[in-house]
Amino acid sequence: AILEMKQAVKKGGMDANFSYNLGNALFTKGVTMGKREALEEAVKVFLDAVNMKPDDPDIRTNLGIALNELNRPAEAVAQYQEVMRLQPGDGQTHYNCGNALVMQGLTDQAIEQFREALILLPNHYDSSYNLSMTLMKAEKFEESIEVMENLLLYEDE
Repeated sequence: AILEMKQAVKKGGMDANFSYNLGNALFTKGVTMGKREALEEAVKVFLDAVNMKPDDPDIRTNLGIALNELNRPAEAVAQYQEVMRLQPGDGQTHYNCGNALVMQGLTDQAIEQFREALILLPNHYDSSYNLSMTLMKAEKFEESIEVMENLLLYEDE
């Protein structure tokens, strides 16, 4: 499917939606098959899509995820911040941003993002877990334990 999409690009160019779909296919190939070059190509294609459709939060989200996968978290954070501007109230974006901030060692900022994610998505297991682990890294042990205990209570329900 990727080869066919690339051939279609050569024939007539592509619009933002086509780029987005090609980027997703390349990203999936990169992650599932461990192909770094496919991830790098996905980033290029997502960047093309962003240039064509800069106010599309889905394209920017997937670009951020691909950048994070390539260990480029600062660039990923920039994309997530733009998504937050375009689509306020998206808890998943705060969660993704928190993960990218953790990768940079910016624990206080990551904690803020995970907390915001939990305000927007109160039962989001991954945000709770990552908040607890990040609080632990920040040596805020009592808060970390409290978050983990709450998480365990939720899991028992």
